[in-house]
Amino acid sequence: MANASDYLEQQIYNHIFRDAEFSKPSTVCLGLTLDVPTDSSYEEVANANGYARYEHASGDASWSAMGVNGEGTNDVAFEFDAATGDWGTVSGVIITDDAGYGAGNVLFRGALTQAREVRNGDTFRFTAGSLDITIA
Repeated sequence: MANASDYLEQQIYNHIFRDAEFSKPSTVCLGLTLDVPTDSSYEEVANANGYARYEHASGDASWSAMGVNGEGTNDVAFEFDAATGDWGTVSGVIITDDAGYGAGNVLFRGALTQAREVRNGDTFRFTAGSLDITIA
Protein backbone atom coordinates (compact mmCIF):
# COMPACT_ATOMS: atom_id res chain seq x y z
CA MET A 1 0.00 0.00 0.00
CA ALA A 2 1.32 3.43 -0.93
CA ASN A 3 0.55 6.38 1.32
CA ALA A 4 0.77 10.11 0.58
CA SER A 5 4.15 11.65 1.32
CA ASP A 6 4.67 14.61 3.64
CA TYR A 7 5.47 16.66 0.52
CA LEU A 8 2.11 15.87 -1.09
CA GLU A 9 0.18 16.38 2.14
CA GLN A 10 1.76 19.82 2.55
CA GLN A 11 1.00 20.78 -1.07
CA ILE A 12 -2.66 19.78 -0.67
CA TYR A 13 -2.97 21.61 2.65
CA ASN A 14 -1.39 24.79 1.29
CA HIS A 15 -3.55 24.63 -1.83
CA ILE A 16 -6.80 24.29 0.12
CA PHE A 17 -6.18 26.36 3.24
CA ARG A 18 -3.51 28.86 2.25
CA ASP A 19 -2.73 30.94 -0.83
CA ALA A 20 -0.44 28.46 -2.60
CA GLU A 21 -1.40 26.78 -5.86
CA PHE A 22 -0.68 23.14 -6.57
CA SER A 23 -0.89 21.92 -10.13
CA LYS A 24 -1.28 18.35 -11.27
CA PRO A 25 2.16 16.87 -12.02
CA SER A 26 2.90 16.65 -15.73
CA THR A 27 4.26 13.14 -15.21
CA VAL A 28 3.72 10.40 -12.65
CA CYS A 29 6.41 7.73 -12.39
CA LEU A 30 7.02 4.60 -10.35
CA GLY A 31 10.37 3.89 -8.75
CA LEU A 32 11.57 0.83 -6.88
CA THR A 33 13.47 0.93 -3.59
CA LEU A 34 15.77 -1.48 -1.80
CA ASP A 35 14.32 -0.44 1.55
CA VAL A 36 10.91 0.55 2.83
CA PRO A 37 10.76 4.24 1.89
CA THR A 38 9.94 6.86 4.50
CA ASP A 39 9.19 10.55 4.11
CA SER A 40 12.78 11.39 4.95
CA SER A 41 14.72 8.73 3.03
CA TYR A 42 14.74 5.87 0.56
CA GLU A 43 17.30 3.87 -1.37
CA GLU A 44 16.23 3.66 -4.99
CA VAL A 45 17.46 0.73 -7.08
CA ALA A 46 20.80 1.70 -8.65
CA ASN A 47 20.66 3.62 -11.92
CA ALA A 48 22.30 0.71 -13.76
CA ASN A 49 21.55 -2.75 -15.15
CA GLY A 50 18.54 -1.55 -17.14
CA TYR A 51 16.73 0.08 -14.22
CA ALA A 52 14.73 3.24 -14.91
CA ARG A 53 11.60 4.65 -13.35
CA TYR A 54 8.37 3.56 -15.00
CA GLU A 55 7.01 6.67 -16.75
CA HIS A 56 3.46 5.82 -17.79
CA ALA A 57 1.68 5.64 -14.44
CA SER A 58 -1.14 8.15 -14.77
CA GLY A 59 -4.53 8.65 -16.39
CA ASP A 60 -8.11 7.46 -15.99
CA ALA A 61 -7.39 4.30 -17.98
CA SER A 62 -4.59 3.36 -15.56
CA TRP A 63 -6.27 3.94 -12.18
CA SER A 64 -9.61 3.20 -10.55
CA ALA A 65 -11.81 5.94 -9.15
CA MET A 66 -11.17 6.58 -5.47
CA GLY A 67 -13.27 4.44 -3.16
CA VAL A 68 -15.20 5.60 -0.09
CA ASN A 69 -12.25 4.87 2.21
CA GLY A 70 -9.80 7.03 0.23
CA GLU A 71 -8.34 4.07 -1.64
CA GLY A 72 -7.67 3.46 -5.30
CA THR A 73 -5.73 0.88 -7.30
CA ASN A 74 -4.06 0.41 -10.66
CA ASP A 75 -6.44 -0.89 -13.34
CA VAL A 76 -3.62 -1.96 -15.67
CA ALA A 77 -0.27 -3.68 -15.22
CA PHE A 78 2.82 -1.49 -14.81
CA GLU A 79 5.88 -3.34 -16.15
CA PHE A 80 9.49 -2.20 -15.86
CA ASP A 81 12.05 -3.04 -18.53
CA ALA A 82 13.89 -6.32 -18.02
CA ALA A 83 16.91 -6.18 -15.74
CA THR A 84 20.21 -6.44 -17.59
CA GLY A 85 21.99 -7.22 -14.31
CA ASP A 86 21.01 -7.84 -10.69
CA TRP A 87 19.00 -5.02 -9.06
CA GLY A 88 18.98 -6.45 -5.54
CA THR A 89 16.02 -7.11 -3.28
CA VAL A 90 13.21 -4.65 -3.96
CA SER A 91 11.25 -3.85 -0.79
CA GLY A 92 9.35 -0.66 -1.61
CA VAL A 93 7.85 1.65 -4.19
CA ILE A 94 7.87 5.41 -4.66
CA ILE A 95 5.58 7.40 -6.92
CA THR A 96 7.23 10.59 -8.13
CA ASP A 97 6.60 13.61 -10.32
CA ASP A 98 9.82 13.16 -12.31
CA ALA A 99 11.22 10.33 -14.44
CA GLY A 100 14.85 11.26 -13.74
CA TYR A 101 16.77 8.98 -11.42
CA GLY A 102 16.74 10.50 -7.92
CA ALA A 103 14.91 13.58 -9.24
CA GLY A 104 11.61 15.22 -8.43
CA ASN A 105 9.31 14.90 -5.47
CA VAL A 106 7.97 11.73 -3.93
CA LEU A 107 4.16 11.86 -4.00
CA PHE A 108 3.44 8.44 -2.50
CA ARG A 109 5.59 5.75 -0.91
CA GLY A 110 5.10 2.33 0.55
CA ALA A 111 6.36 -1.15 1.31
CA LEU A 112 5.78 -4.11 -0.96
CA THR A 113 3.65 -6.87 0.52
CA GLN A 114 6.59 -9.17 -0.12
CA ALA A 115 10.16 -8.16 -0.99
CA ARG A 116 11.40 -9.57 -4.29
CA GLU A 117 14.94 -10.18 -5.48
CA VAL A 118 15.37 -8.94 -9.05
CA ARG A 119 18.09 -10.72 -10.99
CA ASN A 120 19.52 -10.38 -14.46
CA GLY A 121 16.75 -11.10 -17.00
CA ASP A 122 13.86 -10.62 -14.54
CA THR A 123 10.98 -8.26 -15.30
CA PHE A 124 9.42 -6.46 -12.33
CA ARG A 125 5.71 -5.69 -12.71
CA PHE A 126 2.74 -4.58 -10.72
CA THR A 127 -0.20 -6.60 -11.98
CA ALA A 128 -3.56 -4.86 -12.33
CA GLY A 129 -5.07 -4.31 -8.88
CA SER A 130 -1.84 -4.91 -6.97
CA LEU A 131 -0.76 -1.32 -6.28
CA ASP A 132 -3.05 0.28 -3.71
CA ILE A 133 -3.02 4.03 -3.08
CA THR A 134 -4.48 5.51 0.11
CA ILE A 135 -5.36 9.13 0.73
CA ALA A 136 -6.77 9.22 4.22
